[in-house]
Amino acid sequence: MYSPRSACCSISHAELVESIGKSSPADRRITRVPAFPMNHHTQNFQEPVVRVFAVFSTISLLVALIGINDGAISAKRPAGTIVLPFVWRDVAAVCLLSTAPLAWMVGRILSSRFRKWQCCLFAALLLVFVWGLLVRFQEIDGPLKELPVFPGTMRLVAAFCVTVGTALVTQTVINTSVDHRRNDRQTIFLRAVSGLTLLALVPRIYLDARGHHDAEQFVSLREQSRLGEAGSLLRRMVILDPAIRIDGQLLRREQPELERNIDLLRRQTRNELPAAAVFDQHLERARGLAMLGLTEDTIRILLEKSETFQNVEACSLLGTVYENRLDWSSALRFYGMADQLLTSSPESPATAAQSYQIAMGSAYCYRRLGRLSEARTQYLSLLKFGSNADTHFLLARFFEDIQETGSARHHAEAAMQLAPMRYGVKGRELIRKMQVLHFRCLSVYGHSATPE
Repeated sequence: MYSPRSACCSISHAELVESIGKSSPADRRITRVPAFPMNHHTQNFQEPVVRVFAVFSTISLLVALIGINDGAISAKRPAGTIVLPFVWRDVAAVCLLSTAPLAWMVGRILSSRFRKWQCCLFAALLLVFVWGLLVRFQEIDGPLKELPVFPGTMRLVAAFCVTVGTALVTQTVINTSVDHRRNDRQTIFLRAVSGLTLLALVPRIYLDARGHHDAEQFVSLREQSRLGEAGSLLRRMVILDPAIRIDGQLLRREQPELERNIDLLRRQTRNELPAAAVFDQHLERARGLAMLGLTEDTIRILLEKSETFQNVEACSLLGTVYENRLDWSSALRFYGMADQLLTSSPESPATAAQSYQIAMGSAYCYRRLGRLSEARTQYLSLLKFGSNADTHFLLARFFEDIQETGSARHHAEAAMQLAPMRYGVKGRELIRKMQVLHFRCLSVYGHSATPE
């Protein structure tokens, strides 16, 4: 039987040399080219170098965008570092994830038309472009001098460049093969439309929710006279969305007045107190530092004075500062000292207001520590200071949190009746939330909500 392998092996070395010698020079060139590629080592040298550079650039930029800011406002430096144009770490993550599907499609198209080292080089150039022209890290310690133009467009462009570069690097490093799925025009069109829809809707929806949350937090900080943290949050909100509003009013219009108040506090707390300063001066200085968000300095000034432990306002201030620092046990300790000092003080409107603040702070700390029985007692004690809308809505939120829906609904309706303009919408939202999440509790549906 004829065997090609045996036939090939039967040719002697002399016959092979003679056959090559009889062939033409052109035939010999054609024969040698596939056997000995001249650029093999050059290509193998270029690809690892470019890949390492591209991978390093990708990892560095992603870590910078997502890892540099944890979303917290620094106590020592309330303004902190702002990553333009994303501002927050979660906003950067949402933008990157929203652009990922469309960027992966673009990466597949580019990787099928160019060599791997060319794709890696293009990815590295994209990442360098984003780092140099779009992404900036700015220390903010006063009015923001530079606002991004069209921040929404800048965020999407920066995120798209980063995700395209990441997709190209990933596809070349893992040696992805050609996609054998359907690639007709209709399928490509549907994928592109889906990617664009995701890109257009998800960041906008998330930013609206983020803006609503930040606006409520800003109002709370402003009402608590925590001006330093309120100013820092307002700067970030304006960068994220220059047209953000609260109750129909542009927040940008409140920024100049807030910055003036913060500058005034900084000038008042800049100089050291004289050695002969009385305790009231130290207490005033500590109050100003607390308003700026400099809680470490506030604690240091108050704990250095023995008079602090005999002063209701100083102990209450320390309780508030520790509460803001999430040190619930220390906050309860100083709230307890202030409450004991108040029991020996004559009754007056000032002491009543201080007792209300101490009871509210203690209730919140008990709640965060999981001591719900003590928290319930403290929250209910707030009613003895007066039945106002703020107290009823505070109780409604507490009882909803511990799943006592009947009490939560009662206090929500009381708040809506006492202040329909302020708590009408919030009360209905709270009741609707209980109807959805606690649908087994028939007490939620026992009464209709307050009419519109």
